[in-house]
Amino acid sequence: MSRSQITSGAADWFGLKNLSWPQRFIAVCFFLSIVVLPVDVFPWIAPASYTLRHLAFYPIAAGVAVALPFMPGIWRKRKEFLIFGGLFGLFLLWIMLVSFWNRGFSMAVGKDLCKFMFSLGIWWGMGIFYATVFFLLPFALAKRILWGGLVTVSMLCIAYSMLELAWFGEVPGAESILLALNPLFRKTCFAWEWWPPELCVGRLRSLFSEPLFMSLLAVPALIFFWGRYLAERKRKAWFLLAAAWSVLIYFSFSRTGWIILVGSLGLQYLLLEYVGFFRGKGLLYRVVPYAGAVAVLFLVVCLFYVITSLTPEANSSGGSLCIQGGIPISEGVDLGGGSLNVRKTALISEMKIIRQRPLCGYGVDLYGTLLWDAYNELEYRESEIQLWVNAGSCPMLNMYTGIGIEFGLVGAILFLGICSFPLWLFCKKSSFNWFQIAAIAALCGLLLAGMAIQTYIHVAFQLFWGIALAAAIGERQDESNL
Repeated sequence: MSRSQITSGAADWFGLKNLSWPQRFIAVCFFLSIVVLPVDVFPWIAPASYTLRHLAFYPIAAGVAVALPFMPGIWRKRKEFLIFGGLFGLFLLWIMLVSFWNRGFSMAVGKDLCKFMFSLGIWWGMGIFYATVFFLLPFALAKRILWGGLVTVSMLCIAYSMLELAWFGEVPGAESILLALNPLFRKTCFAWEWWPPELCVGRLRSLFSEPLFMSLLAVPALIFFWGRYLAERKRKAWFLLAAAWSVLIYFSFSRTGWIILVGSLGLQYLLLEYVGFFRGKGLLYRVVPYAGAVAVLFLVVCLFYVITSLTPEANSSGGSLCIQGGIPISEGVDLGGGSLNVRKTALISEMKIIRQRPLCGYGVDLYGTLLWDAYNELEYRESEIQLWVNAGSCPMLNMYTGIGIEFGLVGAILFLGICSFPLWLFCKKSSFNWFQIAAIAALCGLLLAGMAIQTYIHVAFQLFWGIALAAAIGERQDESNL
């Protein structure tokens, strides 16, 4: 078979032959942005730009450039986009008022505001693009491209994780292959020269820079694959993909990943029960798969803590065995506890700061400074926090408390409204299909992850947020696309 025949066959399967050239271009960009989504520390991009170093940004930007003339027409036909725009504008207005009120009118404040609002616009613009794609293209075609992208990126991640597992098992040549591949799509991004580490010992992270970031794609993808398997029981491939992702999540040893997996699976099961999806089905069909997933996860967690409690090397790093250089050691530095203790310390410090100005916060770009001051007052702090203190840079771990510090309770409520906007649209619906239920469960899991990481600045969050928004708005057969 010639190359032209293969290309023609693929285009025919996806349904691209009958599309206009802008639709074809948008479809290709949509597919590529999903496939390259794990490459979040692209080596040829300046590390100072968190947005630009995501490889998925570039196909999204190309798709937006072509789709932009057609987007306003799509938005006018669907008032949900306009409502979101109003809510987002209200959040930006509150940000400006709070920042100028607390920090005064100056060029420095204006510069910080422009940078922050531009970043917000870029990230939520990605989510809006993903949602709009479902209406720029025929809805069924967009879903088909979505499935193609999710399957492709899943296979790539699983294949790379097989190399990681081979290295863990000390298979000859596995380490040299990983070290040779690493510079092609990943590089060290911070001055302390350990994040992301070249090798992640004992933890799967696949093509992502760290295991937790992998969970932001792995859990929603698993939820969608599992939902489709339940809807199409004859196609075992969906079950195998869901099972493969579950193994990667378990052995990433990301406790946040475990939590959002259990939460998403539980919510998916409850919603399927609510809509009567399992009506007439036996116990084996409706309960055992979910109970089994939770039971296996529980056993893995128990095994993890048994190993880390019995192994001094693992316990000294809190179970996090990433190769991390540059961590300072002194009498006031705690080497135990891992990321859980770090997040606990950060949360306590954040709540103390919020209590001083609960409603209006402190203004834009002051989170790092306030946390740095709070950490400096601690007599005993974790090694990673000491690292941040020495570098003068404190990352935001909990995005809700982080927004609360800078923009107060009002800002945090508006921000939560933006993040959960698709869920409010679902409240008006009286019936749901399995795709919509998967979208709800996946988005809720990502919102839960927001208590441990800034999820909205990850392409995976914007992808599944956009899918949830499109699923909530729904397909309208009587309206034309481009």
